[in-house]
This record gives sequence, C-alpha cells and structure tokens, in this order.
Amino acid sequence: MYTTILSINTDIIEDMDLIMVTIQAIGFLAFGLITLSYWNKSKRNILLLQIVAYALYGLHFYLLNAYPGALCNIGGVATLMLIYYKDNLLKSEYKKHYQSWILGIILIIFGIIAYLSFDHTNPIISLLPIIASIVPLIALWQSDKQIARAAGIIGSICWFIYAIVSQSYATIISEIIFIVSTMFAIIRHRNKHK
Repeated sequence: MYTTILSINTDIIEDMDLIMVTIQAIGFLAFGLITLSYWNKSKRNILLLQIVAYALYGLHFYLLNAYPGALCNIGGVATLMLIYYKDNLLKSEYKKHYQSWILGIILIIFGIIAYLSFDHTNPIISLLPIIASIVPLIALWQSDKQIARAAGIIGSICWFIYAIVSQSYATIISEIIFIVSTMFAIIRHRNKHK
C-alpha cells in the first residue's frame, strides 16, 4: 500500500512539474515575442507582436495564480490596441484629438484593474504590477527621454519583484536584461551630454 501511495504522489508531482514547465514556456514565448518586436522596423508589426506577447504574459500570470499581473498584461493589450487603432485605423484628422484622450482612457483602465486586483492580505505585492504599468506609461508623455528611461527602470524593478513572488522565471530574466540595458543607456546618454 505504501508503494501505491508513493507512486500516486510521484505521478502528481510529475504532472505538476509538466504544468509548471508549460506555464514557464508560455512566459518565455511572450518574452521572445517582445524581444522580436524590438527588431522590427514597422511600428505596426511591433504593436501586433507586443499585443500577442502581452496576451501570452496575461495567460502566463493567470496560470501562476498571479491575477494582478494577468490583469495588468490584459490592460497592456488594451493599451496597445488603442495605440494600434490610432496609428493604423483612425483617419488623420482625428488623430490629434484622439491622442489627448488616450492617456486618460489608459489610466481609467488601470484604475479599474487596480480596484479589481487589489489584495488586502498582500497589498504591496498586488500593487506592484499596477505601478510597473503606469509609471513608465506616464513618463512616455514627458519630453525628457532620460526621465522615460528612469521610469522604465522603476517599472522593471516592480515587475522583477512581482515575478520573484509569482515564480515567473521568464519575467525575472527579461526584467534583469531590461534594467541592465536601460542603465547602460542612461549612463551612455548622460556621458554624451557632459
């Protein structure tokens, strides 16, 4: 009887390992698509690849039971779709007017996400993906590229911490790469201006 119980437990553990490997593979696929998007010349292709990548990251975090991260990535999909719509489908005479509304719409989306995903038992962790999503977004509306880069690092640090807690290995690796490369960019551009 003991060997039967041990065998059943081993099968369960092997199934759980396979599930975790599949979940992590989805995260690494999303990371690969994000990386591939930066090599594209067409903004349209960049946005399309990132929409798919964010959707995969949303699924990845959902499967990890990391619901704030999942919702923020779905919010990222909505954000990218708004930008895609503005750039590719909206008539040129409406683009300037639409531009003034897009930040407000995006902030409302993330406000709703913050409300829906807030966890009173672990409030700081549940807010990290919200902060990681909003800070770089607001910084992109600034004209100073160094501020945008620094805000990107803040966002990446928040995602990095959240990824450790959520056990998202793809996100841990991608955020380390982003933080290091962005720090080099900040230093490089700061030295150019001296």
